Amino acid sequence: MAGQLYLSLWFPNFRFASLPAATLSVLQQFPFSPARPGIRAAIAYPLNWGEPHVYQRIWEADEISVESPEALQGQLERAISEATEMLHEDYAYEFEVNWDLWMPKFGGTHEGANNSGTSTEMDDGEVEDSDEPDDQSTWVRKPSLVRVTALGPDFEDAAFEQMGQIRLDLGHDSLFLQPEIPLGPADLQHIQQNIAMLVDLTARIEKNCGVSSRLLWSDDDSNLAQKLLERLQKLN
Repeated sequence: MAGQLYLSLWFPNFRFASLPAATLSVLQQFPFSPARPGIRAAIAYPLNWGEPHVYQRIWEADEISVESPEALQGQLERAISEATEMLHEDYAYEFEVNWDLWMPKFGGTHEGANNSGTSTEMDDGEVEDSDEPDDQSTWVRKPSLVRVTALGPDFEDAAFEQMGQIRLDLGHDSLFLQPEIPLGPADLQHIQQNIAMLVDLTARIEKNCGVSSRLLWSDDDSNLAQKLLERLQKLN
């Protein structure tokens, strides 16, 4: 059974006014999908998740310049600044971004793997082709949705104490395990590369963002490392 995978971050001596800067520092570490770079959507929720959002903006592909790292940085700064212009302690600010993960080209669990049912097709409706050799063509790299949420201290009864001042929703753990497909030695490298991306992102955040603690967890109380070990044992 797939669980939703999260990375929760806490910062030492955290001051609420620094929430936008902390969010920017985390997003600066993120390996954006070249096909869907930058922040693609931003939403602000008041009080709790059951309330209607009070702010939403969606960026079209032609609104995000990727001509230089400076241009991408500018989009991140503007998107965060605009969404947090009314900075309230009982708000949550959610930013949607994409990174590329290896997914099975036929079958597998990538369709609807995230809560939103985000499509794994390119912006023009065509599926991205793999640059790998033909013997690896059953796997392709595709954009996968990640939600980065900054939580105010009074949002949903101080949820940040358990969830983190900033929380990354990484999608279902099936994205990293692909439990529904037969796993052979040639497939293992793609699963390892997905896990390596997750490990690398966590390490970059820990090194560069000044976090005091972090936690990778699943809402079904499962352990990703244990699930991966069980998956590999079946291979052996």
